[in-house]
Amino acid sequence: MQCDAKAGNVASDVAGRGTGKTVAEHASENREHDDQTPTLTTEPPVNEESTVNKSELVEAAADKADLSKKDVAAALDAVLDTITETVARGDKVALSGFGTFDRRERAARTARNPQTGEEMRVEASKNPGFKPGTAFKEAVNK
Repeated sequence: MQCDAKAGNVASDVAGRGTGKTVAEHASENREHDDQTPTLTTEPPVNEESTVNKSELVEAAADKADLSKKDVAAALDAVLDTITETVARGDKVALSGFGTFDRRERAARTARNPQTGEEMRVEASKNPGFKPGTAFKEAVNK
């Protein structure tokens, strides 16, 4: 180990390579070197999942269809409302190439509370379902 008598700093021979430099001098050199290294971009990798929210979807559709965002937002709201109302009635909505929305009924059943082990009754329920179409599946698997 080498000592800098003035500052009282210690630099090991391995880090200082026998140069007699203080720890502060080595740190300063390392910072200068770090400034020369390229910085990483913050863009996510291609395979990383991301979520597109409704406003981003409206913006993308408006750009693609060359329509105003207001018109696309109104159309999207109308389509989603119509799908919701139709499925709630028990009817299916089939969009050729995209998929089918439907209502799926789950029977009542007995389940167990995982904390206490106590049996409990789960009521029957109706849930929305979606089955993707062939063209949608193929596009996703490309």
